[in-house]
Amino acid sequence: MTNISNPPCLECQEAEQRENLDINCILNRLKSVKKSQLSSREISYLCLCLCLLSRYEKAFRMVKYKTPTIEELNTQDPEISKKGENLSADMSKTVHLYLKEMMSIDEEKRLPPWSKVVSFMRDTGCKKNQQLPQVEMQRFMFIARVKGNKISDIEMQKQLKTLGIEIEIIEMLRNE
Repeated sequence: MTNISNPPCLECQEAEQRENLDINCILNRLKSVKKSQLSSREISYLCLCLCLLSRYEKAFRMVKYKTPTIEELNTQDPEISKKGENLSADMSKTVHLYLKEMMSIDEEKRLPPWSKVVSFMRDTGCKKNQQLPQVEMQRFMFIARVKGNKISDIEMQKQLKTLGIEIEIIEMLRNE
């Protein structure tokens, strides 16, 4: 499925797009809790849960490796329903436990609804396309030698501004 260094699996891509999450951020955090990579099955389950799918649809997709049609969702195969219950029970010993630790929830308590897990992830920095805080101003000094015609400090500011560089000239030394 996915490995933090490989491109994300389809389930991960879907979770990123649907819920605006940075899956690599989540996987890295869970890796530090587990002390190793999540298995491909754990990752697939996690991402399907982060997509806020029903238990049946998660089980269907993990068993059949495809998205169910509306008809398949409406008929709900009892065998897949049972596998969905087993899947949730299996993952409560692994993925759910890692998430509880990451969210500082007592392991005896239930994991909150997946919508709250998604909100937690976004609120704690695993939101996709998150803008880094911008530095308001960088201060540095440079000395430039302008060849050709003499240029005024105002003209130099205008020319640099056209390149997207705003400067404040504190002192201009002229070598005439």
